[in-house]
Amino acid sequence: MFQVGTTVFHMEHPTPTPREIAAAVSHRMDIAGVSLREVSRETNIPLTTLTRRLNGSPFLSTELAALASLFGVPVSRLVSEAESIAVATDSGAA
Repeated sequence: MFQVGTTVFHMEHPTPTPREIAAAVSHRMDIAGVSLREVSRETNIPLTTLTRRLNGSPFLSTELAALASLFGVPVSRLVSEAESIAVATDSGAA
């Protein structure tokens, strides 16, 4: 929220769904050119767990931290990318 003069603006950020977070992670995997097995090995997230997460089960915060570290971005970047996907989905662009 911020105020300009006497007008108050509320900036809404949609809460991304697990599927939107999975899409952001998947996009980062594509950018990095890494396979599911490589991500599993490098993050110590079991392959079956990672597969479930990418299919829409919610990520644990520790998993997101490991993934963000692997991709060289802060967790907040993954979340903001997922929020962008949520906005696109809400507006019908995706």
